[in-house]
Amino acid sequence: MKKLNSMVAAFAVCGLLGSVAAYAQATAGDVFGKAPAGDTVFAKNTSNATQREVKVDDKGRYSIRSLPAGVYDVTLMENGKPVVKHANVPVVVGRGIKVDLNASASGTGQQ
Repeated sequence: MKKLNSMVAAFAVCGLLGSVAAYAQATAGDVFGKAPAGDTVFAKNTSNATQREVKVDDKGRYSIRSLPAGVYDVTLMENGKPVVKHANVPVVVGRGIKVDLNASASGTGQQ
């Protein structure tokens, strides 16, 4: 019985350490929102060379996933030209930030 209790305790400790290690590995967040269908959204980190772009889907939604945490400029591109830019968008580990983009209005909101 003592040996069984020791094994259960060892498995519990390993399980806790494994979940802590997985949590510590999270280093990214997401930018998502609405924009004109078919356009492109470009996100560029303001302090390093990290940049990504995605195409807006047919329903006017986009999502840039797994961006390293930091501050980004998020730009709506139409026909290869910048139309709307949101500067200094904070990307936080494990969170998403909503940035809706259109040519007539601008603004960001965190979700």
